[in-house]
Amino acid sequence: SYSVMLKPYSLVTLSTLDIPERVYASTESRVLQLPYRDGFDYGFDLSARGGAPLFTTDEGGAFEVCKAGGRNVLMQMITPDIKSEEWGGTPNPETNFGDDRWLDYSVSVEAKFAPSDTPEENYVGAGLRYNLAAASQSGWWLQLFENGVWKLNRNKCEKQSGRVSGFDSTAWNTLRVTAVGRTVSACVNGVSLAKYESDEPMLSAGRAALYSSYNNNCFAGFSAEPSEGGETYVTRFDNTDARFEYDGAWEHTVSGSFTSYKRTISTGAEGARLTVRFCGTGIGLTGENSHGGTISAEIDGNIIEEAYETGPVGARETGYALRGLEYGEHKLVVTVISGRFSCDAAEVTGGDIPLMEKTAFGSESGE
Repeated sequence: SYSVMLKPYSLVTLSTLDIPERVYASTESRVLQLPYRDGFDYGFDLSARGGAPLFTTDEGGAFEVCKAGGRNVLMQMITPDIKSEEWGGTPNPETNFGDDRWLDYSVSVEAKFAPSDTPEENYVGAGLRYNLAAASQSGWWLQLFENGVWKLNRNKCEKQSGRVSGFDSTAWNTLRVTAVGRTVSACVNGVSLAKYESDEPMLSAGRAALYSSYNNNCFAGFSAEPSEGGETYVTRFDNTDARFEYDGAWEHTVSGSFTSYKRTISTGAEGARLTVRFCGTGIGLTGENSHGGTISAEIDGNIIEEAYETGPVGARETGYALRGLEYGEHKLVVTVISGRFSCDAAEVTGGDIPLMEKTAFGSESGE
C-alpha cells in the first residue's frame, strides 16, 4: 500500500511504470509585443494554413489571404449561397488575433466592401478586447455599413451610432478603435466619430478582431499599437492560483462554463474575504456575477473603498479594478459587505511581463 499527499484542486497521475521526469525547455508564456502590424505578405506559401494569416482564429466565416488590386488582402470568403446548414448555430464572420493579454491599445485596418444589393446589411468592423470565444460580437468594436452608417458596440449592444459624411463605399476606408480603461473612441478615415466613457464594468484584456457580414469584404494594412496613457499588457492569474487566499463563505467551481477563465470561478457571500498578492502597478478582478454586491477594498493595509457597489458583472468583465499604484509588491483584500462577489482571474498591470521577440514576416508584416 502507498500513502500519497495531494494538494487541493490538483491533478496527479500515479503509475508503476519507470518514466523519466520530463524537462521542459520553458514554461514561460510570452506576450505578443505591440506595436504589431500585418500586411498579410509573409513571403511563404499559406496553403498549408488554408490561406489563414498568422496569429488568427476564425470564429465564424472564413478569412483568407488572397490577391486583390495588386496587393495581399484578407478576404471573408463565405457568402449566403455557399453557407452551410448549421447545427446549433455559428457566429457571424469574425476573426480574432494577437494576444488575449492586450489591454489598452488601438486597432487600425483598411477595409473595402464587396458591392451588394443590401448596403444596409453589408458591414465590416474592427475591434479590441475580444475575450469571449464563440460569442462572435465580443469586446468593443466599430461596425461600418456599406451605406455609411456606423455603430460603436460593446459586445452585442450598440452604444453610439451615426452616419459618415460623404462616405464612398467603393474606396478603401480606414477604421480605427482605441481603448484606455473605460474610455473608447472610434474614427473612420481619420475623422472622429465617437468618444464613449463607459460606466459599466470594464471589459477584461483581449485580442484584436475583424468583422464582416457574409460578403467578400476585404481588409488590408492591419496594425495594433499601444494607447497613450494606458496599460498595454496584463499578466493574468487564475483564481485557483496560490496568490489567492479565501476566508469565509466561498463557493468554488473548478469545472464550469467556458465563459469563466479556465472554467473556474469563486463566489463569496456576505462576510467572505479575498486576499490577492501581486507585483505591479494595478490589478483587476474579473468574474461573472449577475446580481452584484457591495464590497470593501484594502490595499497594503489602507482602506480605499468602504462600500463599493459592483453592480451586475458579465462574463470576462472586471468587478473591481485598481490602477496607478507604485510598482512593487502589493496586497489587496476584498471583503463582501452584502450581496455576492465573484472572481475567476486577476489581471495585473505594470508587472514584469515577458515579451515575445518581434519578427518581420515581410515588407509590410510584423514590426
